Amino acid sequence: MTLHLEAAGVQVGSRGEIVVDHYLRTSNPRIYAAGDVTLGPQFVYVAAYEGGIAADNAIAGANRKVNLEVVPGVTFTNPAIATVELTEKQAKEKGIEVKTSVLPLNAVPRAIVNRETTGVFKLVADANTFKGLGVHVVAENADDVIYAATLAVKFDLTVEDLRESLAPYLTMAEGLKLVALTFDKEFRSYLVVQGNKVRNGRSFGL
Repeated sequence: MTLHLEAAGVQVGSRGEIVVDHYLRTSNPRIYAAGDVTLGPQFVYVAAYEGGIAADNAIAGANRKVNLEVVPGVTFTNPAIATVELTEKQAKEKGIEVKTSVLPLNAVPRAIVNRETTGVFKLVADANTFKGLGVHVVAENADDVIYAATLAVKFDLTVEDLRESLAPYLTMAEGLKLVALTFDKEFRSYLVVQGNKVRNGRSFGL
């Protein structure tokens, strides 16, 4: 690196990243590093979070540990792709028995009103405890929905917790509740409202 960090006793990894511990302290205990230079999750909000911890630890001796166990991510395509924590495949690779629920976007009232029904909500949960392990959304405004999903996963909310929580009608976030409501159903039919007509939609497997 052009900074010649070795002269300051700062260890650098094989990809040029600055190596830090859980307190964001480098191999030189007087130097801290945060954000993209550590090759953690490459998000602005992660860098801001880590920067606050590094500053507190370096200046105030706070000894705060960084916690990146639950980090949401968004790809700003059309529709947007938002995800937090484990996919079904990742959970199974960890040896976790999982159950999933998949809700097509054409079963979400807000999406129907917006006439943007290309997409899906997917909920991954522990098959034994029913705690949420991951949420994945492909939808318009998925970026706004994923924060609520992040809180659900971070604080170990169960499928039942999501079912029992009130969700404002005609919001995209209502999809989180709807995907929880369909969690233990093999198949579910839905109704699509178009103008003043209601027609049956096709059944879909979960």
